[in-house]
Formats: sequence, structure tokens, C-alpha cells
Amino acid sequence: MAFLEIRDVHKSYGDNAVLKGISVDIEPHEVVCFIGPSGCGKSTLLRTINALETIDSGRILIEGQDIWAEDSDADELRMKVGIVFQQFNLFPHMSVLDNITLAPRKVLRLGRAKANELADELLHRVRLYDKRNEYPDRLSGGQQQRIAIARALAMQPRMLLLDEVTSALDPEIVGEVLALIAELASEGMTMALATHEMNFAREVADRICFVHQGRIVEQGAPDQMLTAPNDPRTAQFLSRVLAVGMHAKARKGDPEDIAAQ
Repeated sequence: MAFLEIRDVHKSYGDNAVLKGISVDIEPHEVVCFIGPSGCGKSTLLRTINALETIDSGRILIEGQDIWAEDSDADELRMKVGIVFQQFNLFPHMSVLDNITLAPRKVLRLGRAKANELADELLHRVRLYDKRNEYPDRLSGGQQQRIAIARALAMQPRMLLLDEVTSALDPEIVGEVLALIAELASEGMTMALATHEMNFAREVADRICFVHQGRIVEQGAPDQMLTAPNDPRTAQFLSRVLAVGMHAKARKGDPEDIAAQ
């Protein structure tokens, strides 16, 4: 049985139809990347999986349980499925340690000592133990995002949703966040990612889904999707992304790009 089953999900904001019949399964330990232009529905889709957005119709099942059933428990769902946002969303008035331990203490009912022990393990894992008593505004963007991932992992989720987690970061520090995500993927964490990092998607994903105007128009293995897509809309999107990437390299004076000229 798939860990996640999405069946014909529709979502609109007023007259704006954002999701137009999305259907997709994600197996246990599978990493699926959703790519597509801004506004295509990727972020909305991730938020519906974690019940942060309602749906108009369709079904979303986690381990066979319909998350929108009347007897569904949102807190229980969010213990299974964590989410990390592009803007970090750390509490600015709390230390790193308190940011990570808040949910385990309030939702999992862990004592402070146990919660602190869990947080320390995660801080070692994301290589930021020395920042445990700092406040978010004293950290770089990459450090804040790694803390946000540690905070999501503190709930010991079965699945992790990552919504454009590098888009707000300077290019120089994107790598440290992607390395952490790749590590989680190698350890078998089930993940769904919305991303514009095509090279990363190729390396870490088991499957890539191209979302266009609220629909998944094509999906497949990373090499096939990124080098020989079947749908012309996928090919057009990828050509634009690659062109932007090459332009950015040229502006920075990338040695490979200069050599090619």
C-alpha cells in the first residue's frame, strides 16, 4: 500500500482553480520532486497533504486513512507528516533549542529533559549544536533552514514535505541545505519536495512530477524527465530553467561557462 494516495484533488481560491484533479501515489521511502513554474499549484498541493489547506473535492489518504474524514485527527496527521517552508517560519522570540522542543513538549507531551535530549541529537545531526542557545536572527539563512528541518524532524514524522526550501537562500549556502536533504533521502525518509533545483532533483528523487496549471501532466524517472521529456510543456519549462541557470552562471563568471564561450 502506498504511504500517500492523492485522488482527483481539486482546490480553488474563489474563481482561481489552483489544483484541477491531481492524482498521485507516493510509496514508503520514496522521494518525489514536484517541478513546474511558479503558481502552478506545487505549494498548495503540499499544504493540502498536511491539512494546512482544505480541498474542494477528492481524497487524500495517509497509510490508508482519509485525512479529511470526520473522525480524522489533524494533530495525529502532523505527527506523521512534517513540513518545512521556504521562509523558515522560526519563532523569532525563542532560542533555537526552544524552537525545536516546543512541539514535542506540547504535542508529544515529552518532558523538558527528554525534549532537550532529542533536540541536541538533531542539532548534532544538522551540525548546529553550537547554535542551540542562539536566536534565529543571529543565524544565516542556511542555518535557519537547517534548524527548521530539525524542528520538523523533532516530531519524528514518517514523511517530510519540503516547499521550495532553498528559494529564499543565497546561492552560496544552498548546498548545505541540499546536502542535509540528500542525507535524509539516503536514510529512507519518505519525502515530497517542490523545487526549482533541477540538478538536485536528478540526484535525490526517485520520481519527478511536472505540474502545469494545476495538473500533473507528466511524471517519470529523473533522467528521463530531465533529458527526454515526452510532453512539450515539460520540455519548454526545462529549457527556460536551464537558460536561467546558464545566465546566472555567466553573471558570476562561472569558469565552465566562460570556457565554453
